[in-house]
Amino acid sequence: EYTSQKLGKTFNATYFEAPGATYGRYYNQDGQELELRMVDGPIEDYEQVTELMNMAGRRHRGIDFKTDVGTPVRAPFRARIARRNWSTRRNGNCLDLVYMDSGVHALFLHLDQILPIARPGRVVEAGTVVALAGNTGRSTAAHLHYELHKSSGRLLNPFEFHKTTRVSLEGGALKAFEKAHQLLHGKIQRLGTKE
Repeated sequence: EYTSQKLGKTFNATYFEAPGATYGRYYNQDGQELELRMVDGPIEDYEQVTELMNMAGRRHRGIDFKTDVGTPVRAPFRARIARRNWSTRRNGNCLDLVYMDSGVHALFLHLDQILPIARPGRVVEAGTVVALAGNTGRSTAAHLHYELHKSSGRLLNPFEFHKTTRVSLEGGALKAFEKAHQLLHGKIQRLGTKE
């Protein structure tokens, strides 16, 4: 729970691991995930987005998805494999895909493994697993770095290029969340009363 003096509002989120989920997420009181997700993103199962695109300061040119080594990485759209494993000292194992419908170049960096299907010149369909996420090159923890460029070289923000959504819990998962949320919120209120 966080109270912003600037906005004059209190915000709260509940961390919850849904039954069967690999990772927990933060949800609002209605059971809707706070973090935006990319529709048809390159990676389905990840713990969190640990770094957004930021062209100031450290100049981070893409999005970092924290995930386990070996997590499948897929082509979000029909694409041609342009190149693999350049600047490996910095990028580690890496792939450059060109999305067929837009001409956008997609870079996937720090991969553990590039699958044999991902050979330069080959066309892969949307959803095809082309690699496994890793911790290679200049990387301090397992993650996937996902970076987009127009054919002119101009960087694109993946969260603006892809459609986005927020996942909402349903059924038994929503009921379990509501119970956990009420229990936690009640404890917070009791702690506030004691002070």
